[in-house]
Amino acid sequence: MIKYFTFSLLFIFLFSKTYPNESKNQILYLMQKNQYKKAISFYQKLYEKTKQQDFEIIEQMAIILLKKGAKSKKKEKKQLTMFAAGLAASTKSIDILEKGLFSEEMPIQLTALHFISALQDNKSNSLLVKAMSSNF
Repeated sequence: MIKYFTFSLLFIFLFSKTYPNESKNQILYLMQKNQYKKAISFYQKLYEKTKQQDFEIIEQMAIILLKKGAKSKKKEKKQLTMFAAGLAASTKSIDILEKGLFSEEMPIQLTALHFISALQDNKSNSLLVKAMSSNF
């Protein structure tokens, strides 16, 4: 009986440690599948349960949204995505800005160029050199 009780407590302890990671993966999966409302609702439930904001998962959710916006065929959505990626001022959004830099739309290129020039890292410098030598 004591062995069963100890094993049960150990199992509960181990399961409770891995549950938040599984929840995070579930949230990111829902984001990838364009189920944004469900993902946000799932995050809110996780927050209510833990009473702590998880800024890492929020950042990953935002990056997923920005990547999807950068792939959009709508000019307005791409433009807004460039502004959002630029205002994030994060090197994690530089790949999104790079897509805008080589867009066929001049306003999108200029927006991406502006925000890439504000970032301070090696990739942004090489992108600026590449953009200045572009035919566009």
